[in-house]
Amino acid sequence: MPPAAGNAVSGTGNANNTWRRNNNGNANLTPVSFSSASSSQHPPFFLGAPITKSLCIIWALGSFWIIRTSTPSEREYDYINNMSNTSGVSLLFKNIIKACYFVNPSEAMVGLAFLANYMRRLERELSSRRMVVWLMTIEAVFVLSQMVAIATLDSEVAYGFTSQVRGPYWIAGGVLYWYWMYVPRLHPRFLSLPTCGMVFSEKSFGFAWAAYVLLMGGGASLLVGLLGFLGSALFFFLLMLPSTSSNNGTGSNSNQQLLPMDVPDSIVNMLPWDALGSILLVENPPKVFAPLLVMNAGRNNNVDIGMGAGLGQRRQWHVRPQPTAPPLPPPEAIAQLTAMGFGEQQVKEALQATGNNVERAADRLLTG
Repeated sequence: MPPAAGNAVSGTGNANNTWRRNNNGNANLTPVSFSSASSSQHPPFFLGAPITKSLCIIWALGSFWIIRTSTPSEREYDYINNMSNTSGVSLLFKNIIKACYFVNPSEAMVGLAFLANYMRRLERELSSRRMVVWLMTIEAVFVLSQMVAIATLDSEVAYGFTSQVRGPYWIAGGVLYWYWMYVPRLHPRFLSLPTCGMVFSEKSFGFAWAAYVLLMGGGASLLVGLLGFLGSALFFFLLMLPSTSSNNGTGSNSNQQLLPMDVPDSIVNMLPWDALGSILLVENPPKVFAPLLVMNAGRNNNVDIGMGAGLGQRRQWHVRPQPTAPPLPPPEAIAQLTAMGFGEQQVKEALQATGNNVERAADRLLTG
């Protein structure tokens, strides 16, 4: 939150800065930049979603390069799939390349906006490690489906099934499943049409946006999106499997999932986080202003300086009282929000921040 009004004293200097007394109340003033306060009020869009941030950068650069360097006829010709090798490794390579760009400006703008908005929310709920496993799961389902189509279907049908779509539409289909199953409706009667007898919630706009994105490439992109939808359903099915309890030798039981749904620590430690973190993958925590002193807190006992020559008194500085600990969240509210798919720790923090208000906590979890 920004500093209190009484915590800043105007002084000479840069017009973009304000001056603040030190903790002892002395006249030694230090400049405080307004830009820092504004950045704390408006955190980065991709804060807490480094994987989504990296993918959006790749999609934006790839789409710009394809649109800039090729003609519409060249974009229609899929030179990547002009290869006779149909092995799993070859299909995986082709899918990764084709998923790095959109072929025209309209698809790039609409599709990138949809994926950036909803994938950052998905990553904040899953965590970055599970986001990687989620992407690998739907990619595996996509590749296996292509291999089955090539082995069983007619060559022309198989080509249309595997080669006509260029764009991350399977990822959009996976996001659609999460949005359908795990994003609650906050306003069930958000929009109503009394003449037709239809009522829509606020989720209808997300469904319409997803449908438009998946239909931008025609029936082929819709089919690829359906495969991503099924791959995402498989991931969440495996994620929701009951965990097994095991004794770790210290007398306490620990819950372990049947399948590893997180990237192991051994792999994470191999990555050059120190080199790449400051560029893409690590966000600095937002700066939170918590002034320790409040100027002129007892306003009824003091007179402001400037009311008259010799009539004013010096403003007194008082220590801000420490806030009391908020009440513990009720178990019923925790159970209600965790049933929506949020983590228990996230739910507790949201409830404490909103005064144990379930509706405000749900809105806080959804909007990040």
